Amino acid sequence: MRRSDDISVLEHAYDLTLSPGQWLDTIHQKFVSRLDQGFGVSIGSWAVAGPTFEFVEQSPLHGDAHPIANQAMAEVVGALSPEQRSRFYGPGAIDFIGSASDFGLSDAMQAACARLGLRTVRDGLGMLLVCGAARCGLVVIALSKQPVALRLAERRRLRRIVTHVTAAFRLRESLRNRPLAPAAVFSPDGALLHAEGAATGRSARRALEAAVRHIDRSRGRLRRTSPEEALSMWKGLVNGTWTIVDWVDTDARRFVVAHENHFSARSLRALSPREVDVAEYLAQGRSTSEIGYALGLQVGTVSRIARTVLEKLGVRDRSVLSGLFGDVPPLRAEVNQHEDLFVLAPAAHPTHWQRMTPSERVVVEHALRGHSLARIAQRRGSTVKTVKNLLGRVYARFGVRGKSELATVLGGPPGPR
Repeated sequence: MRRSDDISVLEHAYDLTLSPGQWLDTIHQKFVSRLDQGFGVSIGSWAVAGPTFEFVEQSPLHGDAHPIANQAMAEVVGALSPEQRSRFYGPGAIDFIGSASDFGLSDAMQAACARLGLRTVRDGLGMLLVCGAARCGLVVIALSKQPVALRLAERRRLRRIVTHVTAAFRLRESLRNRPLAPAAVFSPDGALLHAEGAATGRSARRALEAAVRHIDRSRGRLRRTSPEEALSMWKGLVNGTWTIVDWVDTDARRFVVAHENHFSARSLRALSPREVDVAEYLAQGRSTSEIGYALGLQVGTVSRIARTVLEKLGVRDRSVLSGLFGDVPPLRAEVNQHEDLFVLAPAAHPTHWQRMTPSERVVVEHALRGHSLARIAQRRGSTVKTVKNLLGRVYARFGVRGKSELATVLGGPPGPR
């Protein structure tokens, strides 16, 4: 996939002066077109119509995709079963980045393309972006002649960019029906000029000022000399609450403003707003590092909040959180006391588990249940090195770095504990 200036994607994503059509075209030009697999790429917005998730309205697709590709994917979306619509667009829906097989749509996609005369399509890269509780989001489609496989580094980079594109879309949707009233205003160098509400607190001001400075650094030469560092410095939110954007007044003076842009609009009586946001990301199977990036929180803070969530909900080491956020597949939660990892994953993904050897499956099952390498080796009657090598092979096969990311890909160990 072509790589260019990731920071420019973020800059254009947070441009609130663009119309919806202009914004989609700009996102396509700056970001989506890089994902081309040979048939062009499309991007479109979607919104749920009515009180249920049985019907989804999708805008005309923008981009440069092959006309038949657009028609085929429109047929696939239109033919989704009620269960699939609920999964993709329901209250518990999550962001997807992956191949058509990861979506469970490869057979339907190939059949639709073949029926329309596009018989060389074998796979596709897709993204479904969900704007929290906003009942809307974005869809990206790129068909391919070859199987699509994303390397870990590329998947991580895409996840971070998608975090910003989704946050920007969510902010644009929330500002459509209310006045543009920023919570804080800064000069371009990060000096606070005005603040209201929660942004007036000392810790909030410090966090916002630091975020403005970090964004300014990422937009400088760092975007060329160290693009990964630049992208990592620009978090999805500040303190899980604010999105920072540029604003130019009528005198052409540039300011930096912070708008409230909460991920979740749901309210659970036992949890604080920030705990609700973390809990919902956990219910999506996100790792602590991904949650920290999306909400602009330290990984240690996310781990602490995750433990607090479990305590407040009366959960010890395993729970089903899906009921808090809608009808989604059962989720398994687990805290590994030794490594301070919170692992949460949906029901088992049989296709992925079948790609492992029997030995790999046994080791992975124990690992996802929080067992140490030494304990796994003892139970199998093997050495720690053998267990480590088996896990390493599985990590490499699925392009992940550890148990938390592997649990998200595999969907947790099958069967009872």
